[in-house]
Amino acid sequence: MSKINRGLEKGTLNLLAGSKLLDLLKSDKELFLGIRNNYFNVYFMGASIGKGFVNRKNQTLKIANKYLNSSLASGYSDITVAYLIKNLSSIKNEVKKFQVKKFEKIAQQKLVINNNLNPDSEWYCVDMEYVQQRENSDKDKYGRFDIIAISKQKQDDGKYKVALIELKVGFGAFSGFTDDFRKKMISNPNYFKRQKNCKVKVGSGILGHLYDYIGYTASGNLRLA
Repeated sequence: MSKINRGLEKGTLNLLAGSKLLDLLKSDKELFLGIRNNYFNVYFMGASIGKGFVNRKNQTLKIANKYLNSSLASGYSDITVAYLIKNLSSIKNEVKKFQVKKFEKIAQQKLVINNNLNPDSEWYCVDMEYVQQRENSDKDKYGRFDIIAISKQKQDDGKYKVALIELKVGFGAFSGFTDDFRKKMISNPNYFKRQKNCKVKVGSGILGHLYDYIGYTASGNLRLA
């Protein structure tokens, strides 16, 4: 199995450190930088307004066209950091049109930013909308987690702790916990082990994420260096 990474290489970090984008992120507390596999996402209200690959010769950010103009239904455009900074106010206004009722996404980013600004927090949130990285699309995928965080301090074994966090807003997240489900769960310990192409419909509430989490941890893919 090839090595699967999540982070920014030294060259990428050096380019980001010398970028005006970093100054923007420091000054605008409504923005969050999520770190992926040698690329990043700039988030506002839980929406990505800039996917960046700063190891390219020309530093550009990819943004959904609808966030440039809400009348555009699909597609993406490449913009410069200078364009993002100059047009940030109008981009934010376009994002608000789509995110205004997405209370969970808004709460998710507020939680992440408030945590990272809190010097007393034992955790640092490094990304949102975490999906298990795979070598190819044929590999099983177990859901999506709202937040990924790492501990600020190493443990006794010299490793950092990693937290996969799921956030839910509203009572709708409790749907699916029927009496029939409880009986099946009690009688069959393997009931939660949802695999690829499973026909069990559990939705995206707490119940669905229980399936995803248990399937993920049992898959053998959760190996930390």
